Amino acid sequence: MSLKPRWWENATIIHFHSPKHKGRTLKQMIGLIDEVQEWGFNAICMGIPYHGGIQYSGLDVLDYYAVDPALGSMDDFDELVTACHDRDIAVTAFLNLGYAATEFRPFLQACDDVKAGVDSPESRWFVWSDTKSAELDRSQVPFFLNDVEVNSSSWEFSERAGKYHWVRWRGRSGEEDLPQFDYGAESWQEECRRVVRFWMDKGLDGMMVDAVPEYTNCTWEVNNSTITDVVHEYPNTFVLPEGAGIRSDPVAWITEGHYDSVQDYGIRDSRVGRRWAQAIRLALESGNPTGIEIKLRLYRDRVVKAGGVTWASVMGDMSGPALRVMGETTGNLSPAQMLLEVVTLATVGELFVAGDRIFDPIWSTRFLSQLKESIKARQKYPALCATGSRRRLPTNNDNHYYAFLRASTTDNELLLVVLNYQSEDRIIKVYLDWEAELIDVFSGKHQKVKKTLQLSLPPYGYSIFEVHR
Repeated sequence: MSLKPRWWENATIIHFHSPKHKGRTLKQMIGLIDEVQEWGFNAICMGIPYHGGIQYSGLDVLDYYAVDPALGSMDDFDELVTACHDRDIAVTAFLNLGYAATEFRPFLQACDDVKAGVDSPESRWFVWSDTKSAELDRSQVPFFLNDVEVNSSSWEFSERAGKYHWVRWRGRSGEEDLPQFDYGAESWQEECRRVVRFWMDKGLDGMMVDAVPEYTNCTWEVNNSTITDVVHEYPNTFVLPEGAGIRSDPVAWITEGHYDSVQDYGIRDSRVGRRWAQAIRLALESGNPTGIEIKLRLYRDRVVKAGGVTWASVMGDMSGPALRVMGETTGNLSPAQMLLEVVTLATVGELFVAGDRIFDPIWSTRFLSQLKESIKARQKYPALCATGSRRRLPTNNDNHYYAFLRASTTDNELLLVVLNYQSEDRIIKVYLDWEAELIDVFSGKHQKVKKTLQLSLPPYGYSIFEVHR
């Protein structure tokens, strides 16, 4: 394996979301790795490898140290990691370190110990109260919430323990009292480190950690000592806090929390239904891309300046533009609009993440061919990496078109991206203010321009050029 340092900066990631829920096994994933590589992906995100229950596709842990039997065996997991690494494909996994299934054996043991008055390590993993009034650490709200009103959290009485325990998540049905781990307890901190090291020792190149802002009694210091700094004990590794940045400043998760990335809730967040954060969708609906640049400057650019990168799609079946192109329902968007949405995300400076429905497509061969071209271009050109710079260029109508230069952080590579957000053929002028030779990255066609590029693009069309000055 020869992953480049900070491999995630130019990552194109296929996300095997909730394989247990979808009936996909590790053996089936192994069979797809050659296709993953052929499509142009250089990383996978493996959803929930450990043995989980039935809530949230298995996020409610039953056993952190075993592969879910529905997926296969630990030998199968090892084989998947080896198959990826043999092809220089990075492997990350999605883990929940915040709560357990109600049948989690340490929780049942903790209940028995609490009932018997035994102060055991397991009993300290959870938060207990006789009167539903135990104090929670709210010193770092809104980063670590612990706020009953904001989060609709509650205390639930356990007959087995004879006390109340703290609950944040209630399962899809809202009827499960999933016990929350106590990050203020040293015994849980030690167990959390053990879990993280166990999966990193299995050969992971990083992980995405579920709903970190909801972790109970957590602080930056505890977060770092139990999660991020542990992951970074392993060289060239990546870690992302799912859900961070929705209610809090995303930059702090990079500078204070030692994460490498946050999801970009500035450019798009359909999961929480915030129209203000769906910049690309709004641009497609209105024909005006101006809001995209505004959101990138307020969110993505600040994260990159702080040393991180942004992940553009929400997790799982709701992971946004890429998944919708691969077969999700899309409302009123046409295939051309969806492709422009994907190309926008692939070029503005985000981690490129697609769902595994790419392997069960419903779109035309031409459409899929264009999609594959875009993914391969995203990986081929360092100027499109998640940390590269972006400079918007003026056009003959900035309220209709979006043109910008992307520059590599490692060399002098420049790319020019031109996007047509109109529903009609348009003649677009891009004012460069310098002479250059442009090479179309898809067709290879050369052209020389003197300060102004003029080109014709179809409805929701796009062009990407190498720039040689």
